[in-house]
Amino acid sequence: MREPDKWYDSVRGVIMRLHWYVLVPFAWVTKLGRRYTAIIAWNLRTMFGGDLSREACVGAFEAHTAYVTARVPPARLLVWRPQDGWEPLCRCVACLAGPVACADHGLSPQLRA
Repeated sequence: MREPDKWYDSVRGVIMRLHWYVLVPFAWVTKLGRRYTAIIAWNLRTMFGGDLSREACVGAFEAHTAYVTARVPPARLLVWRPQDGWEPLCRCVACLAGPVACADHGLSPQLRA
């Protein structure tokens, strides 16, 4: 699972920046742009109650994590970090969906570990 402050920095640096500085100014150009901008704006409002401060967003992240952890049985919940590699993901999928083959399929080294 991601560390909440690093998650916030990523969301703010990519999703929020893309939304406010690229999509919103050019949303009028295409119908798809208007729809995408509306979806992102709705998600930001809904997930964070309109407050996009670090404190509010990290609080929402932590509340969601607690909500999921409290409701999903431990045997069915995988708390995973990219540095854990593929093995825990494959083990979890095999447990939930039956035997599966797990291969890296030529993924870059960053995605393998």
